[in-house]
Amino acid sequence: MIRFLILGLCAFLSSPVYSQSLPAEQAYKNQAYEEALSGFLAERSEVSPSWQLAYNIGNTYYQLGQLGLAIGWYRRAQNAAPRDTDIAYNLTLAREQVSDQIPEKDLLFSHRLGDLVSAFSFNEGLFFWLVWLLGLNMIGTLILLGRRVELMKNLIAVMLVLGLFITGAVALKYYQQEWHENAVIIADKVSVMSGPSSVLSTLFYVHEGIECRLLSVKEGWIKIELNNGFKGWVQSDTLFNINR
Repeated sequence: MIRFLILGLCAFLSSPVYSQSLPAEQAYKNQAYEEALSGFLAERSEVSPSWQLAYNIGNTYYQLGQLGLAIGWYRRAQNAAPRDTDIAYNLTLAREQVSDQIPEKDLLFSHRLGDLVSAFSFNEGLFFWLVWLLGLNMIGTLILLGRRVELMKNLIAVMLVLGLFITGAVALKYYQQEWHENAVIIADKVSVMSGPSSVLSTLFYVHEGIECRLLSVKEGWIKIELNNGFKGWVQSDTLFNINR
């Protein structure tokens, strides 16, 4: 009850930023959120998904009190627009209302590397890599033309180090996007089992809005890992995949 009261008080913080569906946007403004959601989802099936549309859907689920789906759609929007402040603000607001606050494992280096990679999209990383390649070719051309050879050689050494870093970051971003699947719990309370069966022992419980990593799939069950390293199996229909 308190959660829905908070959502109502914070309604002004979450408004659509873009939509080709004027009826859906108008329905949202009129607080007809079920109608707005139908319109936004219909728009998603008709046009190429955009981060703006994912953000709109996240806002609408947020207003409907479905924190898990709101967080999931905000994360999808953030994957495409990682530096957008509106997405970051609303995502933080939704996360603060999740009943389970799970601390992350203390892996300082991996966290900093993850934060760095999360600061750009894959397309942006690919653009940086192409710019680096163009710069390297230009320096090589100047060396062949005999222009300030010693300086150009030093620049090549710097560019090679920079290129190694950019290539690694882009490769890691691709891995995160294509192979490192994440999800969010969308059911109120979920039993995390010791194996892919409801007759096995329950390890612990998680609640709506908890984010996790997907490890493996087996006959309608998915093995997950929480931010604190805890692992177990949950039914697949209790999860919303953030990457798809």
